[in-house]
Amino acid sequence: KSIFFYGIIRGNVSIRVNVKEKISQFGDVIIEEVEKVVIHDGECFGESGLVFDCVRTASAYALNDCILFTID
Repeated sequence: KSIFFYGIIRGNVSIRVNVKEKISQFGDVIIEEVEKVVIHDGECFGESGLVFDCVRTASAYALNDCILFTID
């Protein structure tokens, strides 16, 4: 299992957390997410996974073209 810390050199990233899971009429799992924060140039995310060695608690979505650096 790889855990990464990400830094944003350029771009905008939406951090979203799961608020509810439900099963569709076809048996698919549907996950509803809510945006907690948008982070920008010079900010970072993923540090809790490195510090606490825990499973991810949020998802990150690029809102535009991004340049990131990673530390594992």
